Amino acid sequence: MAEETGARILCPLNRVVTGQEAPLAASPSAEDAENERLRAENGQLRADVAEPQADAASLAAENAALKDKLARLERLISRNSGNSSMAPSGDDQPGRTPPKDKPHGTRKRKPGKQPGAPGAHLAWNDDPDDTMPHFPAGACPVRATGREPR
Repeated sequence: MAEETGARILCPLNRVVTGQEAPLAASPSAEDAENERLRAENGQLRADVAEPQADAASLAAENAALKDKLARLERLISRNSGNSSMAPSGDDQPGRTPPKDKPHGTRKRKPGKQPGAPGAHLAWNDDPDDTMPHFPAGACPVRATGREPR
């Protein structure tokens, strides 16, 4: 059972025995008792490790939920009439950031037709195809009654 390596002897319990000392022969009941003690200690250590792991998993899930909530709230609070379809009257509510002022006078182009763009207009026609008289049909209410309409 014991292996001899030079002047050292290793016994089955991995205890180093040097020189002339004989390895301690452990009785089967002592080995069984030691194994049971080690198994109990191992079980306790596993339980001690499992508890923080479960706590860490629940904290990670709670952290993810809080990150989502924070992102949603930051998105809501940053909305204003300048970057969303909110009405401008909602900009002055407490906790709202007002929209940034747009710089005036720094336009690249003036409003309206730009230089070089083709013009478009409806020209007068000297000889129209169709003319229609637009007069009211029937008697005028002012002339019939002599009163102004309401």
